[in-house]
Amino acid sequence: ADSPQGIWLDHTGRGAIEIKPCADKLCGHVVWVKSTSDTKGCGRQIIGDAAATGGGRVHTGWIYSPEKRKRYNVELSP
Repeated sequence: ADSPQGIWLDHTGRGAIEIKPCADKLCGHVVWVKSTSDTKGCGRQIIGDAAATGGGRVHTGWIYSPEKRKRYNVELSP
């Protein structure tokens, strides 16, 4: 793949994020959760402002951790 765009399972297997264009950057929203107790998170944006770097294959932006209620820097690569 040339881009991190698409639907990806998170590292825990508890949810899936769709990464897609948002204006001239990428963002990610929760599109699936395994547990019905987590359904309030569906549709929530957890990745944002991911701008292309390194020839367009890598994107850097922020990611939100619902558990810690904090934003972190993130690097996305296919």
